[in-house]
Amino acid sequence: MYFRNYEKYFLKAAKVRRLICRDFEDVFRGGVDLLLTPVTLSDAVPYSKWILTDHREHNAAQDFCIQSANMAGLPAVSIPCSLSKAGLPLSLQLIGKQFQEPQMLSAAKWIEQQMDFPIMDLECQ
Repeated sequence: MYFRNYEKYFLKAAKVRRLICRDFEDVFRGGVDLLLTPVTLSDAVPYSKWILTDHREHNAAQDFCIQSANMAGLPAVSIPCSLSKAGLPLSLQLIGKQFQEPQMLSAAKWIEQQMDFPIMDLECQ
């Protein structure tokens, strides 16, 4: 009874996950040490607009860029890099090889220092 959807969903999802892992392995085997990608496809949505949307739909769209690293079980870190025209933060993501967190975090620290991201006053008024 519990296994009736096992092949239909779980096995297919496991195969897709394995393909994603292989793609990352191929890239890293090709001499790439770190991948630099966007964190989201747009700037942040103000909370007043976010609460008006379907959270499932919103999260699926905004998490598009980070899902592959999560599915492959790879270390990743987001780095704030600038502010959008609306004054909202924009970030980049570094994805590293498995067990190469020190290298990834060292690169993230260097990028963050180069970006000189402005300190934001987040005090509620």
